[in-house]
Amino acid sequence: MRQARNNLAQETAARTRHLNIWSGADEALFSMRAWQACRSPNLRLEDFEGQECHLGLDLASRTDLAALDLVFPQTCRDTGKTTYAAFARCYLNEVRSWRRGMLPIPAGPRRSISC
Repeated sequence: MRQARNNLAQETAARTRHLNIWSGADEALFSMRAWQACRSPNLRLEDFEGQECHLGLDLASRTDLAALDLVFPQTCRDTGKTTYAAFARCYLNEVRSWRRGMLPIPAGPRRSISC
């Protein structure tokens, strides 16, 4: 298990084989552990007003999530290293999901879901 923490493919295999936790994808794009380690709860979208922004939009085909992502590149003047602040909103087609019996979250009033 120690080796699996440093290798995403080994981590997925170890979770499946040893912990009975199944992954929904054949291969994950990145480690959720690393993603969570980069989280900064103090970031607010309002703080980036007027700055360069890259927008990503993933429209749902039928029953999956649609997502809107805003990514703000930040370059450190001293080191030249670029980091990114990302904000995402995910939306579920509630009507289609109810029809197929696939609603993965509790039903409620229409709202965006932070993902």
